[in-house]
Parts: sequence; structure tokens; C-alpha cells
Amino acid sequence: MSAYQPAADPTAVVGKRVVAFIIDYIILQAIWSILFFALADSADTDFATCTGTCVTTGDTVYGVGGGKAALLWLVYWGYSVGIFVFLQGLKGFTPGKAIMGMKKVNDEGNQPGPIKALVRWLLLLVDLPPYCLPGLLGLILILTSKDHTRLGDKAAKTHVVGKADLGRPPVPAAAGFCSSALPSGIQS
Repeated sequence: MSAYQPAADPTAVVGKRVVAFIIDYIILQAIWSILFFALADSADTDFATCTGTCVTTGDTVYGVGGGKAALLWLVYWGYSVGIFVFLQGLKGFTPGKAIMGMKKVNDEGNQPGPIKALVRWLLLLVDLPPYCLPGLLGLILILTSKDHTRLGDKAAKTHVVGKADLGRPPVPAAAGFCSSALPSGIQS
């Protein structure tokens, strides 16, 4: 018997995790969209004439190029790294996870740290395909693994748990074994 045995699987928060991902994705895209349209020039022209980052709505092409495009993408990637690497690494949550009452933890049940969060974030490149249904591969891994982890979680040795399970190892194997708690005749 382990030193800590949760009553239920603390990583069984898949539904909340999906909603948290959607919230984080909407926030990220909203920031990009607001900044894009604030910086964009528009013209009634053909999409083929646009250089830089362009969006067409009806007969109007909106485009952001040069320094404005650099600013747009700097803010986008800066927010993404800030939220998914630093905030999640140091505090254990993103805005979506906070709203859904979850945190990202390491094997000991504590905040994972920025390095583990960076590994996890970088592996989104593998977990997000196919891009027509963002996160499908990661979702399949979360649904089929016993500890509900995607590839990024496995590589970084992290788990998503409900706030009630913070500070405790999310999986019994991480808690270690207490030989005095084992039935007689069984050795650790």
C-alpha cells in the first residue's frame, strides 16, 4: 500500500481539461485578433496582392506587414510563452485551468517549474495535429493513457489534477511505498 492512496484518480479531469484548453485557445486567438485588426490596413483588393499576415472578409483584405507584423507575432508568442511556460511552470495553471479549478503538477504534486512547462509546451507541436481538429492526438493520448497524460506530459513528467489534489503525488507510484504498510510476507 502506498503512503498516499487517493480515493479517486486525481488525473481523471479530462472533460475539464478539454474545456480549459478551449478557454486558453479562445483567449490566445482573441488577443491575436484584436491586435491584428487594431494594426491592420484594409483595402478592397485581391488577396494575392497582400504581403505579410492577411485576412480576407468579403471583398476586403486586411493586412499587417513589416514592423506591425513583427509586433503582432511578438505579442502572440510572448503571451503564449508567458502563460504556458512561466505562469503554468511557476504557479501550475493557465487562465483556462484556473477557471476550471485545475493545476499542472509534477510527480510529487507540486508546481512543475518553467523547464518542465517548456518541454510540455514545445511538444504541443506533436500533440496538436491534426490542425483541422486542434489537439486531437493529445486528446486521444489523454483518453487512452492510465494517468490521462499526453506526450508533452509524459516527457515532462507532469499531470493535470483538480485543486483538491494539490501537494500530493498524482499517481500512487510516485508516492513510494511504505514497507510497514505492506501486509506481512510482502517486501518492498
